[in-house]
Amino acid sequence: MREFGEKIKRLRLAKKISRSEFCGDESELSIRQLIRIENGESRPTLTKLKYIAERLGVEDYKLMPSYIELDKEYLELKYFLMRTPTYEDETIAQKKESVFDKIFEEYYDRLPEEERFIIDVLQAYDDFGWWNDDSNLGMILQEYFDHILLKSKYEVNDILIIKLFLVRLVHQDTIIDEIEVNTFLVIADKILQQVEMFDIEYSFLIRDSLLLLLGIFEKINYSQFEDILYKLNEITSKSYDYQKKPIIRLWEWRYALFVKKDYSVAENYFQEAKIFARMIDNSHLIEQLEKQWQHDLQDFFKNKH
Repeated sequence: MREFGEKIKRLRLAKKISRSEFCGDESELSIRQLIRIENGESRPTLTKLKYIAERLGVEDYKLMPSYIELDKEYLELKYFLMRTPTYEDETIAQKKESVFDKIFEEYYDRLPEEERFIIDVLQAYDDFGWWNDDSNLGMILQEYFDHILLKSKYEVNDILIIKLFLVRLVHQDTIIDEIEVNTFLVIADKILQQVEMFDIEYSFLIRDSLLLLLGIFEKINYSQFEDILYKLNEITSKSYDYQKKPIIRLWEWRYALFVKKDYSVAENYFQEAKIFARMIDNSHLIEQLEKQWQHDLQDFFKNKH
């Protein structure tokens, strides 16, 4: 990836084109995206690759001969896995399992290494979330996590791996030790600093990571809650992606109940959570929200007295 980025930069400089001239009105490619591509921090989509090739006056296949156009059906399956939360719904879990089976049977062996890695991470994430099996999760973290800790800027694949670390910490049975707390705080700080750096097409990954941060901060302290909730609402507004709005409202009601001690505000967030769940047509999620609300109310009034 770095070699590819350096090649683009070399060809651009040879033509004496500045980044602002190269990107024009930035409708096809922003200056920030070009910088990340040239630094080897981001892999361009095929659309952006074609634009870059046109601006450089070369054929796109000559620009990056190793670039493989992925099958459209595979991409749809992958994004279904990446974007679809299970919400403890067995029907969704079975659907995701059948999608994994299809990918492994029809696509996995001929995928580029980077894509195979993404599928492995998604499989590890679901194995732990649904079956409480952390074997694959542990192997991936053992191999890649130390390297990520040394990085100052995260790429998309880094976030996928970091989510494995976060989902294990957020699990209700996980007792977080001091070393893990310190590691978590470093990662959380870097994620919060880089929210704006990721392309809008990957905003759902940052959104999901921020939601995991909330679950872990609740175990430690509420110091970052307001900042994270603000960023989550900002992301969903910019991306027009309201799939996780019910969960954001859940965290807002918990913060209102247990930190602000404000039942009225919390109840409003609860009602909004159900409205958003209806908007995405998820009756199972509505049931889960109602159960969580009743559970939280019991804790709230018990602690109040």
